[in-house]
Formats: sequence, structure tokens, C-alpha cells
Amino acid sequence: GRAPAPPQTPRSHDHRSKGNDRNLCARAAAGGSRWPRARPQARAGGTRGRISTAPQRRMSARELKERGNAHYVRKQYAQAAEWYSKALAADPSAVPVYTNRAAAHFAAGRFEESAADARAAVERDGGWVKGWYRLGLCLERLERFKAAAEALQKGLDADSSNTQVKEALERCLAAAAALPSDAPAAKAKGNEAYKNGQYEEAAKWYTFALDLLPDGDEESDAVRVTLLTNRAEAFRQQALYERVIADCDAALALDVNAVKAYMRRALAREALGLLRPAREDFKAAVERAP
Repeated sequence: GRAPAPPQTPRSHDHRSKGNDRNLCARAAAGGSRWPRARPQARAGGTRGRISTAPQRRMSARELKERGNAHYVRKQYAQAAEWYSKALAADPSAVPVYTNRAAAHFAAGRFEESAADARAAVERDGGWVKGWYRLGLCLERLERFKAAAEALQKGLDADSSNTQVKEALERCLAAAAALPSDAPAAKAKGNEAYKNGQYEEAAKWYTFALDLLPDGDEESDAVRVTLLTNRAEAFRQQALYERVIADCDAALALDVNAVKAYMRRALAREALGLLRPAREDFKAAVERAP
């Protein structure tokens, strides 16, 4: 048969292509390029691509509170408290926001923080029933029934028709009636709980005993120092070192020579890595030891 034809070499750009390239270069040199030009940058006075430097509008205290409310209804209590804090920063006189934040803390189980916010509300408005009610509920959860009943009674004084406050008051009065009626008896229960290793329970009894102490006499202050240092030790056993320090500070404000307060504060500070203050407390305790 016939031999196959030799393969043809594929045609690349021929002389016409080269000529076109030369023409394009010549036109480019003359200022008439056919290549697409880069889009010019927007002028300084134009609007395209310019970043706005106008200040952002600040949210009002009401808008911040509503953000908190939105998180609260979704049971996002930490975020709710955060937005309520922003609302209070914008308007520190907004009494309802204190009770809103108290409610968020309460729902998250932070009863001490909740009580602090409720107190802040009633300090600003003594007739704010919701504040007294929230404070009473917090103190009830902390098992400080007498103090809870006192707060709820103030709420009922402000609004005698409020059935929620009335029911909570009756409940706290009944709980308070079943408890020891004086500080020494409550202290004894705290000591018993401590000996049994029930440190949280012991702290509650010492707190209850503190609530029963009358104010303004030296004998009560001496008992108060003992209760504070006892509670500080119960907190230390639970590694609640900030509370230990707070109780020891309160004890030393009443008695600068309270050796146990120096010792327990020293141990708490040492546990927190506050070594220099801890050494100072140890030294103060040794100097005052009998």
C-alpha cells in the first residue's frame, strides 16, 4: 500500500501574527493602545470606594436594655447581664435595669450578685416593689430568711395588694421561725457542720448568726469578729479565697489584733499567689499572737 503522508507541522502564529504584534506596539507608543486600560482610582471627592469616617450612632440606654431583654427571653443570662450593664453605664439612674440584671443573675444562680443589684435598685427608689421582692427572693435562696422577710415586708409596705410579695413573706417568716432565735445557737450549728466537714452548710449558719447579731455594742462586735473568721475558714475549705479575704478584712476593721483573721487572709492570699501581702499577714499574726 501507499506510504502514509508525512505529518504536517502545525502552524503557529505566522508572520501575520507577528505583524499584528508590531502594529499593536506601534499604536501603544503613539497613545492609541487597544489593550484595556486600568480603571482610574476614584477621586478624593468621589463616593465610590470611600470609607465613611462619620461617627457611629451610639445606642440609647433603652435600646441597650432591649438587647438585654432579648437575650433574657432566650435564657442567655450572661449575655443579658452584659447588655444590662451597658445600659446602666449609659444611664446609672435606670432603676428597672438594676432589677432586670438582678433577674438575669438570679436565673443563672448568682444570688449574691442578684442581691447586690436588687439593693442598688431600692437604694435609688425605696418604693420600688420589684426591687424589694427580688432582694427577698435572693436572700431566701441564700437561706437568710430573717433578712429576706425584712426586705419583703418593705415591699409589702410599698404595695399592700401585691400577692407575690405577700406569699413570699409568709414563706420566709415560716422558715425563719423554724431556725435558732439567737446568734450563739446559730453559731453552734455552724461549728457542728464544720466539724462534720459540711463547709458550705457551716458558712450558711455563720451567716445566719451574723444576721441575728444586734448592731452597735462592743460585745456584739467581738462575736461578729469570731463569726467572720469562722466563716472565712469555712470559705477557705471550699477554695473561695476572695470571700475569705473579704471576711477577714471585715473582721480586722472591727479588731486590728484579730490573729485568726491575719492567718486566714495570709493563707488565702498565698493560695492566690499574692506572696508579698501573704508574708505581711503572717508577720502581723506572729507579732500579735498571745
